[in-house]
Amino acid sequence: MTTGRTEDFEAQRALLNDELTKIALTGGSTAKTREKLSALGEREQAAREAEQAVVAEQRKQREFDAIATAAELSAAALLRLTDAGYEVGPNDAERLAMIASDVVRYDPVIGEAEAARDEAYRAAALVSTRIQLLNDRASALQDLRLTGQSTPRDLAEAETVARDLETLQAAYSRADAEARAAKVPADMLAHRQRAMQVLQAAEKGIAEHILDQRIQDAENAVLDAVRARVAFAGVRSAVGLYRRSASFDAFVRFGAL
Repeated sequence: MTTGRTEDFEAQRALLNDELTKIALTGGSTAKTREKLSALGEREQAAREAEQAVVAEQRKQREFDAIATAAELSAAALLRLTDAGYEVGPNDAERLAMIASDVVRYDPVIGEAEAARDEAYRAAALVSTRIQLLNDRASALQDLRLTGQSTPRDLAEAETVARDLETLQAAYSRADAEARAAKVPADMLAHRQRAMQVLQAAEKGIAEHILDQRIQDAENAVLDAVRARVAFAGVRSAVGLYRRSASFDAFVRFGAL
């Protein structure tokens, strides 16, 4: 976890340690410098705790978002089925909800990884922008020098810019490496995709089951009607009593519709 984005604690600590060494070598009092180091440590700890609190709150929000997304996925599947005229039972509705929950199982982790990756690339981009600005300034100062228009102040600034560029180039190398290393877990993304396919298959399967049940009910209704007709006629068989229509006969014989 990176702490102190608005305050470079490592750089400050390095400066204070350097100051502490110089004072110690000359035999001076290091009390004030040590107080600065202590205060720096306290600020860093406070910054770390504040960042941890933000991360915890963001994680909690992502968990809530995942629950909401699961509810939306299952509700959308139910709505499509009911709009198509299918009556979905409570067991099937519960199954859709469970599968939807599996779809978003890793969403909080995926979201956190995506946010970290995006933040890493933003940080690298900020350093890159600053480098470009300093390069532009360095070019302008070099033009002044080449045309003999530079002043001692310009020459001093050019040296400062060169040192700053060296520092920023190193910072960019680190930031770029961090950005490239920031990955969204591929296995979790793959799990989400598979689970979504399972949800889609379940929705389709529910519709197919309902249609199959309708066909079965229709078949039973036909048989019940034929039995009633046979009973009414007082015979034992429907042979010669019931004749299928041409279209229904073509379906029974050849599956033609």
